[in-house]
Amino acid sequence: MKTSLSVMSLEHVENGDHDHPEEKKTFTRSADLEQQTPPQFAFNSASIRAAFVRKVFAIVTVMILVVIVMVTPVITVDDIRLFMIKNSWVYWIGLYMFVAFAATVAVFIFGIVLAIMSLFIYIKMIVGGKRYEISPEDYIFAALMLFIDIYEIFVSMLSLFNAANN
Repeated sequence: MKTSLSVMSLEHVENGDHDHPEEKKTFTRSADLEQQTPPQFAFNSASIRAAFVRKVFAIVTVMILVVIVMVTPVITVDDIRLFMIKNSWVYWIGLYMFVAFAATVAVFIFGIVLAIMSLFIYIKMIVGGKRYEISPEDYIFAALMLFIDIYEIFVSMLSLFNAANN
């Protein structure tokens, strides 16, 4: 049995029955196998690669300029430099605030990613055609699963924005 999958131009070849435990499945694709990139993500021409490199280095340049702008007053202005030397507690307060904020954001983002992954799995089950699918008679159950996942994502995002405002 030979079926085609639309994701990343994969071609799915199955040998044997679906119920057979030693079923062989092989996947082939038309992308560069050595770099293991799907066709839509492969750098096919030098101009695409050059544009990518320019964008990356432009972003890094902007980031370095922002750091220079933030550090320059602390180094060049004597009053600010002496204040920072005498009051090292400012560094520690900033570090503690950063760690608390980063941990809170990381937990919320992790929850949002988990909810989005479960939403993706449920949508694949609703669409069907795979090993696990939801029966057409269970449309209320499927709608409820999707609603609960969307609700979880919405509540997680609201919690994240509320934590950012406080």
